[in-house]
Amino acid sequence: MAMTVDRDRTATNWREISRSLTSLQVPRSVQADLRASLPGQFQCLLAYGSWARGDVDEHSDLDVLALNYISPGKHPIHENISFSSYSESQLRATSGTLFGYHLKRDGKILLDRNNDLAQMLASIDSPDPTKVAYRIKGLTPVIDASRRDLVEHIVGLTKVARYLLRSALYTKALQDGAPCFSVKEIATRNRDMDLIPLLSSHKKVQLPASEETFLELRSRLHELCGGLKSNPFGSLEELAEGTWSSDRDLSNFAAFALHGFDDEIDYDALDKVVL
Repeated sequence: MAMTVDRDRTATNWREISRSLTSLQVPRSVQADLRASLPGQFQCLLAYGSWARGDVDEHSDLDVLALNYISPGKHPIHENISFSSYSESQLRATSGTLFGYHLKRDGKILLDRNNDLAQMLASIDSPDPTKVAYRIKGLTPVIDASRRDLVEHIVGLTKVARYLLRSALYTKALQDGAPCFSVKEIATRNRDMDLIPLLSSHKKVQLPASEETFLELRSRLHELCGGLKSNPFGSLEELAEGTWSSDRDLSNFAAFALHGFDDEIDYDALDKVVL
């Protein structure tokens, strides 16, 4: 399914997107930020997360996923927009993952002229919690950090530990038969509101990256997973290099931790690590 870029349709597409966002009660100012953040062409657009669920607060980002995004060049994304770009094959590969199920369950289509996105979402299978838990544990060597890694890579280590704990709690909710992809709801269910700043991806809400935050995340993950795996290579860099051929997900995840999700690494050259 190839995308034909028709620049004459851009204004019409954005009018349709605006109508969809307005139905989700997304303010005009946030809609303008989204359009300014995405100057390129895309086949389909999906909203997910708190705006799509209807449980927004003053710190909520607008989470959007574009299918087959063609960027005119490097362009800044507004701070209240969380943007992901997926190809068709990447989106199909989310079948059986927490993220894919999240998109299917909570997502709201903003633009889908040929019904392509709707069909792909419909084909996404629910994840097997046991398999997801196994994959999460398989990535935990990344957070078996040496003292040097803690000093040099605490930002990246905190981010991946946060991602793993959040994913593990979503997996437990799935195992309990009550799927949930809201940090606030997870905290409420666990009667532990400290989970909100610990798990939140919003910079104004989350605890800052630090050794204390990282160790708290790792401790909670250890308890939830019944133990974590060790890093047989001794350092993040050696883990990334040593598992490149044998476990690409683990290698890529270690690379994310090394670079702290900054702009210096070409993430498009890495496969997405999706749980």
